[in-house]
Formats: sequence, structure tokens, C-alpha cells
Amino acid sequence: MESKIITIVDAEGAPHPEKIDVGFIAELENETVHQIGKALVGYDDLKRLSARCLFTNSNELIVSVPGLGKTVCIMALGEVIGGATAVTKQFVSDLMPSDIIGSQVYNEETGKYDMDFGPLVGDVEILDGVIYSLVHIFGADEINRANPKMQSALLGAMQEKRVSIGKNVIRMPALFSVVATRNPIENEGTYELPEAQLDRFAVEKLITYLPRTDRIKLAKTPATRLADVHKQAKLATDLPTVLAVQKWIHEEVYMSDALIQYIIDLTAATRPGSDEFEKYLRSKNPAEAEAVAWGVSERAVQSFQKLAQAGAAANKRKFVIPNDVRALADDVLKHRMLQTPIAKATGEVSKAQIVKAIVDNVPVNEDDMSLYDPSLGAK
Repeated sequence: MESKIITIVDAEGAPHPEKIDVGFIAELENETVHQIGKALVGYDDLKRLSARCLFTNSNELIVSVPGLGKTVCIMALGEVIGGATAVTKQFVSDLMPSDIIGSQVYNEETGKYDMDFGPLVGDVEILDGVIYSLVHIFGADEINRANPKMQSALLGAMQEKRVSIGKNVIRMPALFSVVATRNPIENEGTYELPEAQLDRFAVEKLITYLPRTDRIKLAKTPATRLADVHKQAKLATDLPTVLAVQKWIHEEVYMSDALIQYIIDLTAATRPGSDEFEKYLRSKNPAEAEAVAWGVSERAVQSFQKLAQAGAAANKRKFVIPNDVRALADDVLKHRMLQTPIAKATGEVSKAQIVKAIVDNVPVNEDDMSLYDPSLGAK
């Protein structure tokens, strides 16, 4: 499969958003996955989820033991969008907020303080008196090695899309995504991610060891090729196209009232004390219910909505169906849930078991497409 750039921009540089349809988005996702795959062997589900996070301006957390390709995935994402700036920072325990956001430095010649921007902000442009960062993808490698003060410095950039240096506010660009990695097996020199930060990641993707066929393929791949990510992953698209695709997915992919109600039921069923929790979890899976200390926030609803829309478009549909939502349940829900101390200590009931019980128990009509397809009368 030869490389090609999927774009709405013509030879004269003019954008044509009218070119976008579900076929265009499916092709764009396939090409993005193809280019990332030149540097990262296997993990197609991770590549597709990462592409959809970019197409919906979502933050992503990738979790695995060392050496499975988390950092390679981040670096490859930074290579596939022409005109976008990607920065990766290795997080360590003594990192301070000023090390990534920036600080004010006294200028002896002018007698004033100048702003020294960190890697999260990078280069800037000033439009109508507003300072805008030009960093579009920020890779936070091994984010759990950073201290709580450092982790909290990312909160504003991840949700409100702005950071502050002194009295100066820097806004993040229209496309801005934090893609972080976490190593779950090392405890020394690491910190638990605060719930407020975990909640700002639309998804947490856990990856495990490759199947045998992919391990053989990886073993036959020259080490020099894997090291030179920038030479392997090539452009799949450009910044104007991604921004236009984000807008199209949000406005054109239909989500019916029935699907919204289904998402509301799924998320509410994680919350002890709610009617849905009692009906769909405690009454049918009491052991799983006893293991839940706290359920998910409304950000989970938003993550379901926009990523399910992206999944529908990638599957050449302009409307969302239950399978689009169910496919996201693990990645959207698990990292936002809190287990009771006993459940966490014993490990007898995992978050995956809780999510599976909820998905199995919350009813949804999969057969009647008139509930979801607006051409068939869906509301």
C-alpha cells in the first residue's frame, strides 16, 4: 500500500470541506493507521483509537509494561499530520510546572520580565492581542513519574485549553491533544494520577503483549527502522483537513435520543446510589456492585458521544449504533471508576469485570435501526 495524503486542500492551497463524507473519513483513518503502522508493529485497535482521538480533539492515556511501543505510537502520531507541531517530554519526579509551561525571566537590558515558553507552549503567535500556542500534540511520556504539582499543571491545558504564565494567558490551538503513557508495574519514584486528571483523558488504552505472528514480524524488523520513527511514518493528512473533519464529525454524524439514553444508563450504572446502579448492577451482580466506591463523571458521556461518532464515520455510517458505544466501554469507563479499598487490595473483582457486568446488563435494542438511523425516522 503506497502512501498518500488524504486532504481537502487543493493544489492552490484552498480548502474544500465539502469533500468530506464518511468514505473520506474511513480512508483518512485507514491511511493514518497505515502510516503509524510503519513505525509500530501490531496494535491496530490502539492505532485506530489514537486516530479517532485526534479527529475528535480528545486526550488519550496509553498504559503498558515497558517496551511495547507506547512512546513510538506518540512519536508516530506527531509525524502524520502536516502543519501540526508535536512535542514529547519525558516526565521525571523533579520536573516542575515551569519546566513544561514556561516562566517569566527578568531582562536586565529592558528592566522587564520576558516570557520563556516551555515545550507545552512552544512557539506562539499573537492574534488580536491573544497569545496562542502552536503545539498541537503534546506527548507526556511516563506521566506517572511526575509529582502532583507537575501533573496538575496539565489540567488547564487538557480541559480548558489554556495555561498561564504570571498574568499572561496562553490559549492552546484548535487542534490540541495530550497523549500520555503510564507504566503500571513500577511503584518506586512514581505517583498516582489524580482522579481530576484521569477524568480529562477521554480514554485509557491498556495494551498487552503482541500475538505470536506480530512478535515474529517485529523480530524481523531492523532495529534502526524502529528507532527512526520520523523516517518511517509519513504524512497521512494535514492540519486544515483534521480541523474540518473534527467539525464534520461533530455536526454531521447523528446520535439519536435512544443512543443518548443508552449512554446515560451505562454511565449512571457505575454510580453507587443511583437507580441505574441498583437496577443494572447490584440486583444482578452484587459482588461487582460491592467493589465500586465511586462512578464516572459526565465527561464519560461526552467521551462516549464524540468517539462513537468518529467510530460510526470510520465505519461509513452517518449515525451511531449501540456497537459503536459498547466498543468504547472499557476504554472510557475503567480509568474513571474508583474501587473500594478492599476490592483494590484483594483484586477479586477487577474494573474490567465491573464494566462487563454493566454492559451485559444495561438493555439496548440492537435490531431496530429505526431507533438510530434518521432516514428511518430516528429522533
